[in-house]
Amino acid sequence: MKVLGVSGSPIPNSNTDRALKMALEATGCETEFIKLIDYNVAPCNACLGCVDTNRCVNKDDGVVLAEKAKDADALIIACYTPYSTVDSRTKAFIERLYPLRHLHGFMAGKPGGAIVTSAIPDKHEMLPPAGNIGLDTIRFYMMEEGMNFVGYVKVLGNVP
Repeated sequence: MKVLGVSGSPIPNSNTDRALKMALEATGCETEFIKLIDYNVAPCNACLGCVDTNRCVNKDDGVVLAEKAKDADALIIACYTPYSTVDSRTKAFIERLYPLRHLHGFMAGKPGGAIVTSAIPDKHEMLPPAGNIGLDTIRFYMMEEGMNFVGYVKVLGNVP
């Protein structure tokens, strides 16, 4: 079994990266760690050019990463939460997995998990629940694809 771990954090050796690497190691499976800052991934253009092929028509690293997700047996998505939602790199990555659903739901049935790093503590009275919003973004993606969401970790990160 191979588990793909994807980190949206641009910071080298970030809290998000370290938590993801620990989770990958704990699986006891073959793993691959992807750091999205090292790839060029544009967001989905909503052109539906992928409907007949299960492959995005954009010519960037999003196609390569979608293939890695398709080929993996499980997926862990790790993000941080600027402005109280999932970071833009992670969001673009998730959007670019959209082609995998059309002719054949390639992600359906796979186990998936989430790691969310947020500088806002849960139940902070003056700020939105950023960690939960980021978690829901990942969880809802997995739900929509028919994945088996097996769990999550929320990390209280650093205040910039």
